[in-house]
Amino acid sequence: MAAAADPISSPASSTPQPETPRPETPQPWSSLKRVAFRLVCLYWVLYVSPVARPLAPWAATHIFRLSGPVTAYQPTGSGDTALDYIQNLIVVTLAIAGALAWSILDRKRQSYAKLHPWLILLLRYSLAFTLLGYGFAKVFPQQFPYPNPVRMFERFGDFSPMGVLWSFMGASQPYTFFGGLMELLGAYLLLFRRTATFGALVSGGVLLNVVVLNFCYDVPVKLFSTNLFLMAVTIAAPDAIRLIQLFVLREPCEALSVAGPVFERRGARLSGVGVKVALIASVTGAHVYSGYRMLETTLLHPARPPIYGIYDVESFVRDGKEVPPLTTDRRWRTFIATYPTSIQVKMIDDSTALYGAKYDTAGQSFTLTGSATGTLHYAKPDADHLILDGKLDSNAVVVKLAQVDPASRFLLMSRGFHWITEFPFNR
Repeated sequence: MAAAADPISSPASSTPQPETPRPETPQPWSSLKRVAFRLVCLYWVLYVSPVARPLAPWAATHIFRLSGPVTAYQPTGSGDTALDYIQNLIVVTLAIAGALAWSILDRKRQSYAKLHPWLILLLRYSLAFTLLGYGFAKVFPQQFPYPNPVRMFERFGDFSPMGVLWSFMGASQPYTFFGGLMELLGAYLLLFRRTATFGALVSGGVLLNVVVLNFCYDVPVKLFSTNLFLMAVTIAAPDAIRLIQLFVLREPCEALSVAGPVFERRGARLSGVGVKVALIASVTGAHVYSGYRMLETTLLHPARPPIYGIYDVESFVRDGKEVPPLTTDRRWRTFIATYPTSIQVKMIDDSTALYGAKYDTAGQSFTLTGSATGTLHYAKPDADHLILDGKLDSNAVVVKLAQVDPASRFLLMSRGFHWITEFPFNR
């Protein structure tokens, strides 16, 4: 019987075989890093979850001794209400208490290398989907619409700081569009593991500018925008040292990815890709659809009243007597009919009166509600003039008006863009 071949001296085994890669053992974290991770992890999990929201009204009443409407959530449009700050304080308090308990109960664990990617994944998607909402609201001009005629007639000194910012942004739709594109770029980069760090840097830069604007122009989204900026910082933080090595010290650095968990099974990876594609497509589609519908109804095919336009008041007769232009006796100066359900009037003393309006096109009249009540009939003797005749607060009035071309009235609309400017046109 032939002797069995020696596997050591066999020619087939003399060729070096590649070693099967072994999963790297996570390096132990320092105590400070472990505690910091527990605190940061709990803060963000509590922040994106609704845990603290129902606790805030109770804390406002029983701890901070507040009373009245401020102790209940109201649709005020502000993100800096007392309840918002109390809710964020609850998140911070629970995170600190939870981190202390976690550190005691889990003190033997050497690292959180497996949990860390899941936290980053949560922040990536939370921040990305928030930025998609803000980005599409700028690409389709919902957040910063072009200043309306009423705003055009207001004195600049009467603007609030937030009103200045909104008018400044809305006056340049290309700049608003660019701002939205930058938010969308950061959002979509965040949704992919390989570009997550780049997305965090882009989003962080955009959000830092937003935070500064909110603080400097007193926009009541300071708390929320600051948290969004801190999300971007948290996502980019694991690569901070490597970014400094690459961009500041100009040294080579090793790649690191904790932007999301990696599934080892092929089926799990394919399922994850499918869910991700469906989620991104559905969210993007919803924003595009709603944005286009808004664009169609407000800009492309807006609903307009039958007497649409801006008019200067040529004469104002009340109870058979002409009200002179220099009086302050509630005389109209400018009549603005640009919306189908409301009318704005600038008075001779620069105050603004807002009326609700219901049109009867068959009877060529409209009924006013709000600052004044009454029914006025309208007639257009020619394309440039309008005559109103009827009752206004039990007074008989006849108002003759001349239509105004907004572009000729407002320099903001007529100035336009110039490549060559010999002298600064700063007015």
